[in-house]
Amino acid sequence: MKTTILAIAMAMIPGAIWAAPARVTPQDALSAAKEAFDDYNPSLARKHIEECRKAMKRTRKTALTEAADSLEERVDRLESMMQRVEQIVVIDSITVDKEAFFETYRLSPSAGGLYSPATLPEEFDVADNTVVYMPENGQSIIWGSNSGLMESVRFMDGRCIVSVIERKTMEFYHVESKDLDGIVNQLLNIEGVDCAIFMYQTGVVEYK
Repeated sequence: MKTTILAIAMAMIPGAIWAAPARVTPQDALSAAKEAFDDYNPSLARKHIEECRKAMKRTRKTALTEAADSLEERVDRLESMMQRVEQIVVIDSITVDKEAFFETYRLSPSAGGLYSPATLPEEFDVADNTVVYMPENGQSIIWGSNSGLMESVRFMDGRCIVSVIERKTMEFYHVESKDLDGIVNQLLNIEGVDCAIFMYQTGVVEYK
């Protein structure tokens, strides 16, 4: 009797509307998570991913489990990258010719410098119009050769030097192992070097 009276009384109240709250579907929650991810909002994306998992559990439909896990991994990477992004403030800007860039914008001496190929031994394979990069400590050298971008690193007080060329570089320049003969001898011609090591890639994590 009390229940009937209460129902009648509520029905007489103007504007009294009773409706169950709409439940979020797994697909709707996942779509919202993707939208939050695209908006660079990882916390909101995580919230919607959790809603998606709850909805799948409620409906006993797990078809989107893999998609939700994959999106969560992307959110993890996004959050990690955002935490490492430095806040850059542009104080002023200038436009300079590329030839005069280093005259206008001074780098720290520790950044090294660009040098003429004449700084390399004559026996070195040097591509036309290339430059040589060397840091201030002189422990490494990077230059362009006809076989691709070459790099060498010195260690043990500069007495040893090692250089490596990757397979993708060899394929890009159509270079074969026979074309690399003599490079180690060229490395030995560097002043102060007693030991030289040269390796080229032959497979996945395999070098010779």
